[in-house]
Amino acid sequence: MPRINLQVFRTDHPPALGLGQRLPAIRLLTHVSLTKTAGWTDFRLAVIDTGAPVSLLPPLIWRQAERRELGRVSLGGVARRKECQIPAILAEVTCRLSDGVTSIGPVLTHAYLAEHDNVPTLIGMLGFIERGVLRVELARNRAFLRLP
Repeated sequence: MPRINLQVFRTDHPPALGLGQRLPAIRLLTHVSLTKTAGWTDFRLAVIDTGAPVSLLPPLIWRQAERRELGRVSLGGVARRKECQIPAILAEVTCRLSDGVTSIGPVLTHAYLAEHDNVPTLIGMLGFIERGVLRVELARNRAFLRLP
């Protein structure tokens, strides 16, 4: 089974730190690349987000990629106010994930393609995580994702 190690990134959580409280903000990081007409895009840093049903990609990542656009949407997270909505395109893309040594994929999946670069790159549940095994051991500072 191909497997990649995920980087466990720890920092202080900014809202709590503003109150004088040092709470950890923990992220799982990987690198993502998409197919393009000839080959693959450069790998870019992405956050594994198990709270996101679908991946979210900024134009920096998807602009040169092959894709099948399905329609325009407005995305929002916790705040559903209009000014907090992100315009995006729902599309099918083919991507790989890498830890810098090993890659997994390619996987054809749906993703939201944000219309501006001011969004995080998120790898959501649909695609790699739903098809694979995600193991997280924060106490040991390690995590990995593998595909069958």
